[in-house]
Parts: sequence; C-alpha cells; structure tokens
Amino acid sequence: MGTILSCRCKGCGYEERLFVGGGLRDCNPDTALRAVPNDRALERALREGARFQIDRDITVCQKCRRLFVVPYVTYWPAEDESRHTAAACPACNQLLTRYSHQITSIPCPSCGRTMDLLPCGHWD
Repeated sequence: MGTILSCRCKGCGYEERLFVGGGLRDCNPDTALRAVPNDRALERALREGARFQIDRDITVCQKCRRLFVVPYVTYWPAEDESRHTAAACPACNQLLTRYSHQITSIPCPSCGRTMDLLPCGHWD
C-alpha cells in the first residue's frame, strides 16, 4: 500500500499531492514493463523469471522546478546482481533527483526553502 503525501512550501506556496510507495499492481511484471518501456534488458530478465520491485519515490526536476513521482524498477537477473532503471522527467525528459518517499521534508524545487511532506492518505 502506498502513501499520499501533501507537499507544501510555506515560503512560496508551491504545492503538490504525490502518490508514493507501491500498490498491489506493482507485483505484476507487466506493470514494471509499462513503467520502463523499451528496456530490453528488463524485458528479457522478467521473461526469464527475475525478481523485481517497483518503488515510487519523490523526484525533483531541476529544469522544470517541479516535484514528480516516477516508478523506479529494481530487478535481479542473477542472485548476486541487481540493476536499477533510470527515470526522466515526464515534462522535459531530463534526469531527476530522487528522494526517499519516507522523508518528511525536502528543499522546495521552486524557491529552495524547506518543503513539508505530510501523509494524508493511502492508495493501492
């Protein structure tokens, strides 16, 4: 079950509502393939039965100066090897700065002041 975060900057008023964590559908390999389309290594590993997990963490685009939640897939094609997929901004395709979804504050992407992250619900 994931968490809904209410994110608000007291300095500039920037706010977002983010759905972080994971849900029931994240146990399905098709969800991982939809999250990272055209990743042939991931597709091959999942077809061969590799373990995987999907994490939806808070991300910041430095160019757009916005918060996003994008899925990151970690998978294990071999017992002692893990691989991680990269994520790009859905608006401008730049690489994102990733934060754990378990933190309680981050710098506001708009003004740089501290932004509070408050749980306000759950999703699945």
